[in-house]
Amino acid sequence: TSRGSPYCMLCGRPHWGACGVIMKVGDFVHSYTKGIWQIYRIIKYKNIKFQNNKQEKKVTVFLKRFISTSYKKSFSEECCDSSFVYPLSDDEILELNSFIEKNKDLFKQFNNYMPKPIDAILNIKIRKIEREELKQFTELIKQKKMTYREINKYIVQNNLNTEKSYGYTLQFVSNNFEIKNGNLVYQYSKIPDF
Repeated sequence: TSRGSPYCMLCGRPHWGACGVIMKVGDFVHSYTKGIWQIYRIIKYKNIKFQNNKQEKKVTVFLKRFISTSYKKSFSEECCDSSFVYPLSDDEILELNSFIEKNKDLFKQFNNYMPKPIDAILNIKIRKIEREELKQFTELIKQKKMTYREINKYIVQNNLNTEKSYGYTLQFVSNNFEIKNGNLVYQYSKIPDF
C-alpha cells in the first residue's frame, strides 16, 4: 500500500494489509524496520490529520521482532501504520518454519519476550507567553486526559494558538496508545528541548 492510502498498489483493493491479506495477531510479517516481526496488537481509532485538521480512520500495528534479515536473534518492539506491514512470502514462511524447528529454544525465548509499552507522542506548538503563565497553564492541564481535539480547543480557548508567533512546544503522551470512545487520549508530559 502507499503510505496513508487504504488501497494496495499491487491489487488495488481496499484493506489495511498488503494484497487483500487481512493480517491478525500472531502473524509473522515484514515491517518498516528490517527483520521478521510478529504482530501482537492491532488497534483501530480515529485520528486528526494535522495538515487539514480533518478526522481519519487509523490502524496501528504493534510488532515484536524475532530475528534479523540474517536470521540472528533480534528481539525488539515497534508500532507503525498498517500500510507499512506486509506478509511473508510462501518461501519465507517455509524458511521461517524450518528455522523455528531447528531453534526451538530461541523460539521459546521469543514467545516469552514481553514487549515494552509503546506510547503515542503529540507535540503542539503554542505562542510565546511569560514563564509564570506557562507554568499555570501546564499545572491546569497535567492531570487531564484529553483527545487531540480537546487539547486544541483548550489551547484556542486560552488564546495560546500560534497564529502570529511561536514560543513553546507542549508534549502530550498517550500511554500505550490509550483509547477512549475511538480516540487516542493524551496527558501533558513536558516541554521538550528541541
